[in-house]
This record gives sequence, C-alpha cells and structure tokens, in this order.
Amino acid sequence: MMNRFMNQVMRVGLAGLVICLSIYLSIYLSIYLSMQNASAETTGVSTSAQSPPDLVWHGFISQGFIKTGTNNYLSNSQEGSFDFTEVGLNVTKSLSDNIDIGAQLFSRKFGPNENFNVKFDWFYANYQHSNWLKIKAGRIKIPFGLYNEMSDIDSARVPILLPQSVYPSQSRNFLLAQNGAQVYGFIDLGKGGSLDYHLYAGSINIDLPPVTSTAMIITQIDVPHILGGRLLWETPLEGFKTAFTLQNLDLDINLTQLGTPVKADLPVVQTVFSAEYTLRRLLLASEYQRQYVEITSTPATFNSRTNGEQYYVLANYQLTDAFAPGIYYSVSTPDVGNMVGRERHQNDFAFYCRYDFNPNWLIKLEGHLMDGTASLKTELNDNAPLSSLHENWQVVMLKTTAFF
Repeated sequence: MMNRFMNQVMRVGLAGLVICLSIYLSIYLSIYLSMQNASAETTGVSTSAQSPPDLVWHGFISQGFIKTGTNNYLSNSQEGSFDFTEVGLNVTKSLSDNIDIGAQLFSRKFGPNENFNVKFDWFYANYQHSNWLKIKAGRIKIPFGLYNEMSDIDSARVPILLPQSVYPSQSRNFLLAQNGAQVYGFIDLGKGGSLDYHLYAGSINIDLPPVTSTAMIITQIDVPHILGGRLLWETPLEGFKTAFTLQNLDLDINLTQLGTPVKADLPVVQTVFSAEYTLRRLLLASEYQRQYVEITSTPATFNSRTNGEQYYVLANYQLTDAFAPGIYYSVSTPDVGNMVGRERHQNDFAFYCRYDFNPNWLIKLEGHLMDGTASLKTELNDNAPLSSLHENWQVVMLKTTAFF
C-alpha cells in the first residue's frame, strides 16, 4: 500500500513539475518575443525583413491526465493516470535553395510500456527540383489520411486525441513515420484547383509487445515493406479539399504458442477517403477507411481474413481567437463480417475544447462516451477477454502543452 501511495505521489509530483516548466517556458517565450518585437520597432527594422536564421528550432512539452470510470484505456486509467507526458525538440536547416534537412527528438511516458525512451521521431533530407517534383529520404512522416502528419503536434489540432478509429494513439510509434523515400509535389490546375501528391516506400520499426502470457510469446515483428500514396485535391470551392490514400504493408511475425514455434505473415491493405471543409471559423471533416488483413501462419493456427471498417465525422468551431470547442463521432469495426459482441466494435462520441492562454501555451479538456471494447488492450485489464469488459464506459482527459 505504501509503495502504491509513493508511486502516486511521484506521478503527481512529476506532473506538477512538467506543468510548472510548461508555464515557465510559455511566459519566458512570450516575454522574449515581446522584447524582440519591441527591439525591431525601436530600430525600425521589421523582423520579417531580416534574413532567416541558419537553424530553425521548435520544441514542445505536454502533460496530460486520463481517468475512466470502468475499463483501463491507454494506461491504468481507472485510478486516474498522469502517464501521458510528451517532450519533443526539432530542428530544420536549409543547405541551399533546393536542399534542406531536419530531425526531431521525441520522448514520452504513455501508459505502462513507454517510459521516456528518447528516439528520433523523424529525420530527413529533402531535395526540391520544382514545385511538382520533390524527393525526401530518411525516417519520413507517412502522409496517411488528412492528419497523420500532424499527429505528433498537439498545437496543430483542437482535440487531445485525433479520432482513434483512423489515428490510434497506441500505434503512433510505428504509424507516424517510415524508413525510406518519398516523391511528392504540387500541381496547379488553375480554375480546377490544385493537386498535392505523395508516393512513398520503405519499412517500419515495431517494438515487441510486453509479455503478458506464457501461452503465447511474440519473439519478432518485422515490416519489410510499406508502399503507399496519397492524392489530395484542393477543389475550386474555397476551403474544401478531398483526398484518397492507398497503403500496403506486410508484417512478418515469429511467436511461440505453448512452446510451439509459429511463423505468421500479415499483408495489410488500407484505403482512406477523406474530406475537409473550412468556412471562416468552422471546420468540418470526415474520413472513411477500409482495412483488409489476411493472416497466413505455419502451422495454420491463425489463418484468417478480416475486412475492417473505420470512420468518423468531426466539427470544430473557433468561438474566439483563444477558445475552440468541438465534437466528433468515431466508429471502429475490426471485421464487418463478424459484428456480434461488444469486442467487435467501438463507437466513440467525443466532446472537447481548447483554450490558448498565449501564443505558446494551451490547455485542453476532453470527454468520451464509449460503446464497445474492440480497441481496448487485455494486458491493461488484468488479461480479461474483451468480451467480459464493460460495454459502455467513459473517459475524461486533461492536457496542457507549451511550445515554441
């Protein structure tokens, strides 16, 4: 009991320290930027007219809190958890008029399995031949759907969690970026709007999941290839854009089941249809995803085919310059051929708001009404089967972020 109490004290203390650092950083940056602007006004030199810095730095630090009434979600959330901390620092540099490089270091405490392991979130070298032809190589963000490339930027969105049916936070570490190359560009269609295209190929690193049962132990996971592309059309109607994403990846898994070695191959094909409309302060978005998975194993223990369906509708409104509320409804069905049971679906009605104290510090509050258990993790719920968990449950989240 004493150890448990001390752990809670340490978590609260760490959360308080991060929040204090966030407030200090935001105040410092606000004062610094004000002094810079005042200096520019005094000298009569516009900061926009000055030459760009040799290096461009950005960083952020976030602290969140999550509480669920029943079922553990993302962390040990029934007791209330501060295991929702993120820190990142990125830098970009132009080497010439058509070559630039960049990288981001990232660390987070997210549930029981991620404990501030520092790593490169992404890094790249980029070459621009023209607006319609650019080449990027390295560990590159995956242009999947509308928002995957901003899933690591809390300040770029209103909700704490993007709709989890299409952008699952538990899979962020290997869905954010791929190791490989990308060809992309922008084509002006005149009165027909414009096209933005991305084609990419590479591989993905996936960490082994924690061992929760000796009956089945995963010993190796490889994603030897990922191929994909996204075509985004900025339509002639101002504020309206649509996109189509096609992605194929192959997972090779080695495991032991009751001491017997098993090799499994999982080809996955994903398609996403996306639409977004911005009208003054209102943003409306919706995406629909189909996911086809075929499992072939030796011996034929896990052979199966699934056809998953995921979609959401979202609305944000910038009520004032500092305050924005929003809602979304997100649905995830792992296999449309078998939808019987609470473990076969998860419907999420979310309502949230964001308040910006200043240009470098924000806070968010979010609630979720959940129906179904398809996206829950058995290892977070005492290894209980998903069919035995509470079908209707709630989530409350709070998060603050400081950034520059």
